[in-house]
Amino acid sequence: MDGEQPIGAVVEAGWQAVRDDGRVRPDLVRAAYAEPRLRCLFPWTGMGELHFSRCTEHRWTWDIPFIRPAAGGTYAVEGPSRTQTVGPATTAREAVAMVVARLPAGCGRAFVGNSEQLAAHEAATGVLTGTHDPDLQLEPPFSTLAAAERAMEQGQYAAAVDLFASVSVQLCSGIHAPVEEDLGATAHHAHLGRMDALARAGRLDELAALAVTDTHARRRLDRQLHEDGHADGLRARAATGDMTALYFLVQLLRTRGEDGAARQAVADIAPDDDYARQLLHKPRE
Repeated sequence: MDGEQPIGAVVEAGWQAVRDDGRVRPDLVRAAYAEPRLRCLFPWTGMGELHFSRCTEHRWTWDIPFIRPAAGGTYAVEGPSRTQTVGPATTAREAVAMVVARLPAGCGRAFVGNSEQLAAHEAATGVLTGTHDPDLQLEPPFSTLAAAERAMEQGQYAAAVDLFASVSVQLCSGIHAPVEEDLGATAHHAHLGRMDALARAGRLDELAALAVTDTHARRRLDRQLHEDGHADGLRARAATGDMTALYFLVQLLRTRGEDGAARQAVADIAPDDDYARQLLHKPRE
């Protein structure tokens, strides 16, 4: 561990190394760096993936989802482990928001050292690194956003819906003037958080109403229908032209071993959709 070098300098050097490396798409690096909760973590790369560690030296922590590139300029959010999948993301900002929504409780500025040293430090102090870092004290709308995330962690989804909505109100009212690069990321994260809270609260009718004009609401609704095993709901949405619903439907049916039904759904709804046909032959997870 380099105790002589300031924490901020170590983390910033890590971000510069990722930029210089060139294996991660520039738009993803920019989107992740613009999010203050990720910018204070230590980034590292592998196979074009962008990972986030709560410590600055190898071995890294593996308790935060990572982002990998997918076809057509899209992304997939996976992890924390290699066997876990969070979901697809159309844009880098959407992928970043999905990671932020799943940060460990108390996640703050990266610890200078490796994961073993971090674990020892946390055991000795009894708190997660960053919890009492004065540089990370939050003001509105960031404090409201943090409260919304705590409500999500505690399963208080109705309260989280209202808190995420309050973030947008605070941004519009100018209750706090964050730096320009944080403004869009904060608003976007709050919007995605509200969609997630609506889904987890079971308020799918509200989500469906928003999904008529809101792409993020549509995708979150489709994912919830998939998680709940509602094949009929996904089929109905796919029949109206929602291809994300079709992809989730195919995955759900194949998970159930209903390969014939999955093939028939693609044949009936979108026989020329290349990605849907690929899903029919993808190895089962």
